[in-house]
Amino acid sequence: MTASTATTSSANFCNAFWGDPVAGFDALMSRMKQGKQMTKSLLNIFKERAQMEEEYSKKLLKLAKGFTPFEEVGTMKETLCVLKAELETSARMHTSVANEIKSQLEVPCIEFIKLQSGVRKNFESIIDRQLKMKSATYTAANKAREKYISKCQEVNHLMFQKPGLPPADLEKVKAKVKKCQEQAKHYDIEYLSLVEQHNEIQKTWQEDFAITCRECQKLEEERFEFFYTRLWTYANIMSSVCVSNDESYERLRVSLESCDLQKDLNILIESCSTGSSPPAPLEYVNFYTGSSLRPLDALPFKRVDSAKSHIHSISEYRPQLQTTEVVTEPKQELESNNTSIGKWAVNSIAGFFGLHKTQEPNSNQSRSGQNLSDAVEEKESRVEAVICSSPENCSEDDQQVFEYDPFDVPEHIQVLFQGNAVWGFLIYLTIGVSDGDPQLHSRAI
Repeated sequence: MTASTATTSSANFCNAFWGDPVAGFDALMSRMKQGKQMTKSLLNIFKERAQMEEEYSKKLLKLAKGFTPFEEVGTMKETLCVLKAELETSARMHTSVANEIKSQLEVPCIEFIKLQSGVRKNFESIIDRQLKMKSATYTAANKAREKYISKCQEVNHLMFQKPGLPPADLEKVKAKVKKCQEQAKHYDIEYLSLVEQHNEIQKTWQEDFAITCRECQKLEEERFEFFYTRLWTYANIMSSVCVSNDESYERLRVSLESCDLQKDLNILIESCSTGSSPPAPLEYVNFYTGSSLRPLDALPFKRVDSAKSHIHSISEYRPQLQTTEVVTEPKQELESNNTSIGKWAVNSIAGFFGLHKTQEPNSNQSRSGQNLSDAVEEKESRVEAVICSSPENCSEDDQQVFEYDPFDVPEHIQVLFQGNAVWGFLIYLTIGVSDGDPQLHSRAI
């Protein structure tokens, strides 16, 4: 059932806008203008939707051009290429939709508004002119009626004068009555003419207004039919978009079903592999040993906890002295300076190692004629070292006695110490810890 067949015989404009002529005409024209405004609103929807479809198409096309799946591999690359193609297809489809909306909806809507506006304005001008003429004749007829009634009343008043008037006055009254009767007759003719003219105009207005009502009803029926068909066309166009999108998505789903992820992973490994062995770890090579082994003086100190050690007090151990005899005899040219050089070297070594000179050296310490005389004895928690500045003459005056505490070593200072003393030959001293016991070493070089 279309919009035209939905109307019934009772719905008739010709029987709906009578009564007050101006009010009925205003109501009819107001409804026609509202219909025009609704058509313009529908036209605006079509324009905006076509513009949105064009913009969406441009954005889809830009998105498709910016998408480059060429770096992908295997079946996933094929699927991404399908996605790119479907984006381009969707962009073209939306461009086509925009063109269809313009050609099938927007343009006909503009033409329909122009056509209905022309018909409405034509009848509106005719009825408006007739209403003005009708109003003017109505006003003139009322004025003529008032004059006619006034003269008739004046004639009646003169004719019913009191009797007994003088003859001269009576003649004047008769003449005045005659004149008023003539004027009343004239106003009667004018009044009748205006009434007939008004009725003629009203008859024409009624006929034209009935035609206007029928034409306006026809315009409204055409407008309803136009809305019906245009909206149906709009629904068909937009449903075609849905169908096209569903077909596009179905092609993408089919491509996804053909994807082989394991195959793609194998292709990726084959094309991008750089090797199967991890890099070798960095090897440490000591400068002095030429290998990963480090010299003794470079080893870190491991402090021994006295509470867990087998040494319960400092007096339970006695440091041992390891000496190496000097084979090379001292050079002759250095003998004159042995005493001063030796003392300077010993003092320098003592200051470097943190050894402290003992105020009262023990006279019972053993001395020998060896090239180097060292002695270490226990004195509570400190170790004393006796060093002679001259190998030939190791008298009591030449003895330099130093002491150190092997356990009094801060954590931030390396435990292994070394120093060189020169007095005709070179002495290499090392003080360290071996197997938890402090050791004093000397070696002639």
